[in-house]
Amino acid sequence: MLRNHSSIASAVAGGLLCAMAGVAVAQQAAPSAPPAVAPGASAAQIQLVKDPRALAALKAMSDRLATAKSFTFHTHNSVPMLSPNLQWVTLLGTARVALERPNKLFIERGGDQTPMEIYYDGKTLALHEPRAKLFAEAPAPATIDAALAEVLGPSLAGFPYLDLLLADPYAALTASLGGALYVGHSTVDGVKTEHLAFRGPGVDWEIWIGAEDKLPRLVQAKYVDLGKAPAITTRFTDWKLDAPIPASTFTLEKAAGAQQIELARPAAPVKPKAGQ
Repeated sequence: MLRNHSSIASAVAGGLLCAMAGVAVAQQAAPSAPPAVAPGASAAQIQLVKDPRALAALKAMSDRLATAKSFTFHTHNSVPMLSPNLQWVTLLGTARVALERPNKLFIERGGDQTPMEIYYDGKTLALHEPRAKLFAEAPAPATIDAALAEVLGPSLAGFPYLDLLLADPYAALTASLGGALYVGHSTVDGVKTEHLAFRGPGVDWEIWIGAEDKLPRLVQAKYVDLGKAPAITTRFTDWKLDAPIPASTFTLEKAAGAQQIELARPAAPVKPKAGQ
């Protein structure tokens, strides 16, 4: 499900998706109209729509990723953060991801955010900050899911696609669903997509999924219970599924003069109050 918005207030933003599934997508059908809402109705009185076409499209995307033995992709994202004077500013970030199931993962983050590289080969987890030539290593759990949950934790809140990396993405994406809408068809980077909109606790988010290849192309999440409702936008490009990935991709090659530091799990960020 979408990661807690408190990550944004500590200068990182994360997350993706939520939903539920079950029936085939009616590709060309018009989206269902939302139910009429009486003027002055409270949030508790509004019954959110759960369009089965949106749920099925998200399920198809999840299944495509879950059945891939390996994949690589790039992201370009805009990440809102609070400046020292509590003004929202936007950082532009990039990332490169390579995954091989069940126990190999590489993530490289760049752009305006602090550069970071993560290497996981099923036995060792290594974090590398190339600019400062710092690295940390630790024994790692036997699966990607366990490494993400038990070791990396909040340190990866700035990577807005972690649920897609799990062995069962759908199980993670179906948590805390409030509403699901099938908006219609759109085009992203020349690719025909299905545009879906979802609602989770404190966040409204949208995803554009390739109509033919069932791969995520664009995600936007708006954190509605934070001041000025900051939005994260992530664009996915260069998808390659089931292509060979060199084993060296998942192992850190230490540069001359690199300094080893202790790998410490960061504390969970403090949740901001509404409007702060």
